[in-house]
Amino acid sequence: MTKVRDITLGYRLPQSLIGRLRLKDVFVSASGRNLYTIKSKGSEFESFFFPFSGLEKSISLNLLISF
Repeated sequence: MTKVRDITLGYRLPQSLIGRLRLKDVFVSASGRNLYTIKSKGSEFESFFFPFSGLEKSISLNLLISF
């Protein structure tokens, strides 16, 4: 089985851009959990021991601003 369990991409805005707004720091990120799964027959360990725990996908967007 192949999974993409957790992935996070982030970007810090350049000081030349945020300095005009009188901010110290701005960081933007996006995170994903259980985005992709390829299952082969008989290889699902989690569903064998926890049959009712689905692999729900989730995506979050984050914004961190320092003044």
